[in-house]
Amino acid sequence: MGSAQKGLANRVARHLRKEKEKIFWHIDYLLSDERVEIIDIHWREGARKDEECDMAHSLSSLPLWIIQQSN
Repeated sequence: MGSAQKGLANRVARHLRKEKEKIFWHIDYLLSDERVEIIDIHWREGARKDEECDMAHSLSSLPLWIIQQSN
């Protein structure tokens, strides 16, 4: 979840890279765990920056975490 008002393509590319010089964004901390992976990316063009908070609040009530246990 993020607004990335400028440079969306660069931001997404950065998040998809395995090696990062600096851990900066929340997703960096999540992706530093080898069990975590990005499985899909969604965006909305023309969204206002303040919509990020509203969307995050709405999504927080959904069961979004999918945990797959290996045998």
